[in-house]
Amino acid sequence: MIKAKRKDKEKIIQILTKAFEQNPRVNNLVKQDSKRLHRIDRLMRYAYNVCSVFGKVLVSDDGKACALIQYPDRKQFSLKGIYWKMELLLGTVGFRSALKVLAREAFVSKHHERYSYYIWFMGVDSDYVNMGIGTDFMDELIADADRRKRPIYLETHLQQNLDWFVKFGFEVFREIKLDSPLYFLRRKSFHYFLK
Repeated sequence: MIKAKRKDKEKIIQILTKAFEQNPRVNNLVKQDSKRLHRIDRLMRYAYNVCSVFGKVLVSDDGKACALIQYPDRKQFSLKGIYWKMELLLGTVGFRSALKVLAREAFVSKHHERYSYYIWFMGVDSDYVNMGIGTDFMDELIADADRRKRPIYLETHLQQNLDWFVKFGFEVFREIKLDSPLYFLRRKSFHYFLK
């Protein structure tokens, strides 16, 4: 696993856009019209930009898997961040959904520890799904979080994803009902268990 380089950006956006094309949470956020895929692409660009500044963007050694990691303790006010958010709200979700998106983002954020390792988006190239690449990549993400002594946080709407994350030691610590259930998961750092 390596930190993504600028040249990797388009491939990462492509992987994540395809991986989340049918995701109910993403489709609930983006405006459903003929430009839906373009809007998902813009959402992934926003997340990529935020994580490249307030976290990190990681890619598997073979370039077939990627993750956008956010460190909540590093997030701070910036004009660039405001610009990205306005671009997201107006160009991706639409003005009517903007307040809903902001409220949801604030709600999700308050359920993470300040010094955590938040996996915002993770995906595998659609040509290589169900080949163990995601499993190997998740093992590397867990090892990275453990080295940093940070618990991992993430959310999922999908039951099959929930079952997969539980196999890695994640626990559901909160579930809410939106259009579908949203599961909040965490995995404590290995160092937490040594205390």
